[in-house]
Amino acid sequence: MDTSEPNYTGPGGETIVRLIHEGIERVLGATPKPIIVTGATDGRYLRARGGIPTVVYGPGELALAHAYNEYVTVDDLLKTHDVMSYAVRRFFGLEK
Repeated sequence: MDTSEPNYTGPGGETIVRLIHEGIERVLGATPKPIIVTGATDGRYLRARGGIPTVVYGPGELALAHAYNEYVTVDDLLKTHDVMSYAVRRFFGLEK
């Protein structure tokens, strides 16, 4: 059995959290709803190596994750790309 410490980045003070939220609002016109889920992501390695704030965000329906017929729609994939591109450009100061 593989275990790891919990990984959590609060919804308030971290720049990356703010930028993902901002991207969802501006690009998708939606209000983000932060949640906590069980399971593991590579974010745990970033946290363990240096306390790097991590956001898990991606396309698809949570109920379909790891299901027999798991899939992601092209529309969801494109929307996620646009939100993440926005956040990365803002994070590195490439867009005001």
